[in-house]
Amino acid sequence: MQQVLLLSGTEDSDISAVANALCERFDKMLLLRVADMNQFIQAGLQEIGVVTTSAIEQKILGIRNSISIAANAIDMRYGVIIIDYLDEMSIEIYKTECLKLNVAPVHLIFLDRLSPTISNPESIGHVLEYNMESNPVEKADQIQKIIGSNQSLLTT
Repeated sequence: MQQVLLLSGTEDSDISAVANALCERFDKMLLLRVADMNQFIQAGLQEIGVVTTSAIEQKILGIRNSISIAANAIDMRYGVIIIDYLDEMSIEIYKTECLKLNVAPVHLIFLDRLSPTISNPESIGHVLEYNMESNPVEKADQIQKIIGSNQSLLTT
């Protein structure tokens, strides 16, 4: 899988376990958590959800770094899963950065049915439908089918 999968959701949606279950299915996968990119910021780290110039710069920096790493991984024939809690601004930044670095195809799947940060997630990506008893492996099965049918392509 030499593609990028953007997964958005909270820990309540088992997002880390789902991402790990997907990674286990392929030989060469990279898993990036955009929140981990904040560890590189040594001074002036802004709280998530804060809307200041510095916070927006840090959001852009985290996404740029993630897409840059994804581009390098794809060049080395790796697939990439990026975990990020997306809002509408983030999606526009992803689109811009993917275009700049020619990173495609990119799939976008929301694991939370109701996103408080995006008014209509179905128009942007794919919202995973699952019942509350679904385990991470079952969710990964569904995601793999969705990716295979190109129902989750992010249009740039």
